[in-house]
Amino acid sequence: MMFNDEDMRSAKAQIRCLENDLRVLHMAMRDHYAIAALNGLLAYGYSPRELVVEEAFRIADLALKERSK
Repeated sequence: MMFNDEDMRSAKAQIRCLENDLRVLHMAMRDHYAIAALNGLLAYGYSPRELVVEEAFRIADLALKERSK
């Protein structure tokens, strides 16, 4: 079976889409909690900005600890 250029472009696009889906599925629960914390910290103007990510993961770890009780 021969594939034309359009078939190849379509197949490559499907592969990229599946790779993106797989990346999302591999995210750990800690990552999801950190994303939520990061959004909240940024929305409320948490600073200094260089510490925002560190604080987001600290909050995520606290949430996971509470969740495991």
